[in-house]
Amino acid sequence: MAYPPIMTSIKRSILLALITLSFVNPVFSEENRHLLDDSKLPVQGNSISHFVPSGWSTESISEQDLNGDHKPDVLLSLIEALAHQRSNEIQPTRHRALVILLRTQSRGFQRVAIAKRLLRCTSCFGMMAGEEGGGADIMFIKNVIVIEEQWGSRETVKTRLRFHYDHSTGRILVIGEDIERFDRATGEQFIQSSNFLTGVRLLKHAQLNQNQNRIINISSKKQRISKTKRFIEEMDYAHYD
Repeated sequence: MAYPPIMTSIKRSILLALITLSFVNPVFSEENRHLLDDSKLPVQGNSISHFVPSGWSTESISEQDLNGDHKPDVLLSLIEALAHQRSNEIQPTRHRALVILLRTQSRGFQRVAIAKRLLRCTSCFGMMAGEEGGGADIMFIKNVIVIEEQWGSRETVKTRLRFHYDHSTGRILVIGEDIERFDRATGEQFIQSSNFLTGVRLLKHAQLNQNQNRIINISSKKQRISKTKRFIEEMDYAHYD
C-alpha cells in the first residue's frame, strides 16, 4: 500500500523524534566512553596549557588555594574538542575530565588528580539540558571543591559532591555526597546526604505542597556509614543513574 506524501512525511518525523530521544540520556559502556589518556598529561608543567592534550580543549578554569600554602591552585575542566553540528542536527556527545593542579614554589604546576569519570558527558543530562548539552557547576567553598550536576526529565537527579586536599596522602579526598531525587509530576522528593568525615548519613523523604508552595517533611533518619577514604579518581557519574 502506497502512503500519500503527507503520511510519509509524518512517519519520517516520528522516526526522527524516536531516534533523537534515544540520544537524550545514553548509557555508555566502559569501552565506548572516551576517557582522557593519563599518559598524555605531564606530572609537572610550567603552564596550564601543558595539561590540555591533543583532542581536548579547556571548558573552564577555577583557581583557589587547596593545600593551605596561600598559592592559587587550579581546577581544569577539559572537554573533547569535537566539531559542532548545524543547529538542526544532533550535537555530538563530548566527554569530560577534571584535572587538579597544585601551584609549585617555582610558579609551575604539579598534577595531583585526574578525574576521568566524575563529570557527565554533554548528552548525559536528559531533557534538563539545552541544545548544546548539559554541564556541571564547579565551585570552591572555603577550600572545599564542590561539584553539582542535575539531569533527568520528569524524574530528576541532583548530586552535590564535596572534596578537599588530604595532606596525609597528597590526594583529593571525597568528604561529602548529596543525592536528591525529585518527581516533578508528583512533587515527591528523596534526599541522601552523606558526610564521610563524621561517618553520618541523613535520609529524608519529603513532598512538595504545590498549593502552599513549600516542601513538607514526611520522614527523616540518620545512619552510620564507613569512614573509609575514597578519592576523586574513584568517582563515576554512571553510579548515580
